[in-house]
Parts: sequence; C-alpha cells; structure tokens
Amino acid sequence: MFLSKPPSKWYSSTISFFESLSVEELSTFAQTGKLSSSLEANFASARQDPKLIRKYLSEPVKVNLVILDKVLNSTVGNAILDQLSQVIHTPSKKANRQALRSALLLSASKDEQMTLIEVIQNYPTSQVEVDGERLESAYRQLHRLQDLLGF
Repeated sequence: MFLSKPPSKWYSSTISFFESLSVEELSTFAQTGKLSSSLEANFASARQDPKLIRKYLSEPVKVNLVILDKVLNSTVGNAILDQLSQVIHTPSKKANRQALRSALLLSASKDEQMTLIEVIQNYPTSQVEVDGERLESAYRQLHRLQDLLGF
C-alpha cells in the first residue's frame, strides 16, 4: 500500500494495481471498522484480511517519550527506523529515518502511545508510501520497539 496525507492521497498498491485513497478514509476504517467501497475492493484485490489490517493500524503501542527519543537517535534506533522504512517511506525514499522519527515522536507525544495509523497521519510529508503487503512487519517492529523500551 502507498499512503499519503491530505490534501494528497493514500496510495495502495499490490503487484497488479495502484489505487489512490485518502488517509481520512483509511483513518475512518481504522477507527470504526467501516469499509468504504474502494477500501473493500483494494483489500479484496490484495487478498488482505480487513480485520488484520485494522488491527495493525489501530492497536496501540505504549512508549515513554523521553526513552523513545533517545532510542530513535541511537544506532539501534537507526536500525529500527531503517527496517520500518522498508514499509513506510517517502515517495522519493530519501530522508526516511528523519521522517519516521518525527512521525513516531509526534504520535507518542500526546499520550505516550502510538498506532500505525497515527504514524501515517503524522508523517511530515504531504505523501507517504506504505507497502500494504508488509504492514504486518511494521506492526511487529513497533511491538519490538515497545519491548525494547521495557513496556
């Protein structure tokens, strides 16, 4: 999947198709479980289970903001950011570490927890690409980060 933020579009792709979706549409799905017709078609074409995708997008990961900041600015944090950027990245695939670091910290700043949908919403560029077939990998990476931070 390829995602982006308003006023841009969220782009979803598999090997055989690209479809533009708004982040708002994806956010509504993550919050309510309600599938728009375009999301439903997208998930069907990609043979993805909407319930699992919703779980990956909306399950919170608890973090301590100060520790998260320190970890993300370390060698270990750079490795985590590099792995996450294989799934969530800028269209140009440049400055991914910085963009993800910013999105993660902003997502955690309100309540010391974050979700993938928040990371997508807080991505600091007008467009963000997300590999939908690897969304589970990003979900697991966030949970590894949570474990690393001791939560």
